[in-house]
Amino acid sequence: MTITPQKSRPLLYAFIGAAIIAIGLLVNLNSLESSLQISFLIIAGILTVVLFYTSSYLNTSYQQSNTTPNDQDYKNIRLALNFQGQGRLDAAFALYKQCKYSDKIIILLKNLAQDYEITKQIDKANIVYVHISNLQSEFDNDNNKAIEIVENQTPIEDNSSDTNISLFNERYEIVRNIGKGTGSNIFLAKDYNNNQKQIALKILEINYDEKNSLETELLARFMREAETAGSLQHKNIIKVSDSGHADNVAYIAMEYVHGKSLQAYSKPKSLLPQALIIELIAQCADALHYAHGKGIIHRDVKPANILYDHNASLAKLGDFGIAHIANSTQTIAGSFLGTPFYMSPEQLGGLDLDARSDIFSLGATLYRLLTGVPPFSGSSMAKLMQTIVNEPHQNILEIRPDLPNNLINVVEIALAKDPANRFSNALEFSEQLHAC
Repeated sequence: MTITPQKSRPLLYAFIGAAIIAIGLLVNLNSLESSLQISFLIIAGILTVVLFYTSSYLNTSYQQSNTTPNDQDYKNIRLALNFQGQGRLDAAFALYKQCKYSDKIIILLKNLAQDYEITKQIDKANIVYVHISNLQSEFDNDNNKAIEIVENQTPIEDNSSDTNISLFNERYEIVRNIGKGTGSNIFLAKDYNNNQKQIALKILEINYDEKNSLETELLARFMREAETAGSLQHKNIIKVSDSGHADNVAYIAMEYVHGKSLQAYSKPKSLLPQALIIELIAQCADALHYAHGKGIIHRDVKPANILYDHNASLAKLGDFGIAHIANSTQTIAGSFLGTPFYMSPEQLGGLDLDARSDIFSLGATLYRLLTGVPPFSGSSMAKLMQTIVNEPHQNILEIRPDLPNNLINVVEIALAKDPANRFSNALEFSEQLHAC
């Protein structure tokens, strides 16, 4: 156990006080002539012990005060959510800006930005994104972290330690935590209704105190993922076998993939072989073509949402939590749709999307896996968005001059600003990759 300075200081006072009293008693036993000096030493020791108790009490009070929620922030959030529900977005933003940095306020601000986008107030949405960036920059002192708000959220990744085994829903034996999703935890589990087969169990806990606000949004997204992914049966899409919710818990049971997300291979020093990258992205394109044929647009294609099953040499596309069903009125108002580095220009502009938006995102993912850096960058959220919409991506040859021309051409077509200049469908994308 680590002892902090606040905790160690009272112990030091107690030690000093005890030492002084001991010295006073020792001097007394030796019959020192000056009784005044003896009394002084004993009194000084007693005062030091009193100081110990006072310091200990103040330290405890300090710790309690730092763990108590900020009542004013709570009131501001509740009122802001009320305004947001009424469509009074500017009033909601004014209240959110008064709140201190926290994971929750970041999520709420992203929700607000999406509400601005839905109502075509793109300039105001950008202002909110800038505020998010500034908040996270102040907290992390790292602009890159401020921009990559949700890029590293991985659907399933085996990288956590064992935990206590327990039974969930009288069917699933939870073995250990293996990752995190948006507001949820993912566990390796055994399905007792299927010969104890290993599955990944995604669990979302709902806070009923605020169920009419943020938790409702998360639950809607969570169950939407179960509904959407459950309707898709493709070898390159993570299969969903069961889902449901009751009381304060919702869950999705899905196939367990032995491997990591492609996010683990998106840095310059951890890149996969070029041929393997081409094959995995082609598989993802096949999966997207299948989903598009069902009228489903993924809207959040990125390395973190693609798992690499190294045993089977398969890519598995997951996290359909913000997918959109064509010709459907279902939507999740206020959710932050997509990851900025991989979003298409039309998605950033709040326009209607089709399959070509996913093609752009998959093209950005291909660029990242080939180079170890995103195709677009910016010192702030607003700058990043402006770059994606208005400026060309960094020339891939400046980073990888060894890439063949036909592969470079595929990347260029996928990342075209105008959807009309991209591949007409994901199958064409896949075919061109196989030709490289």
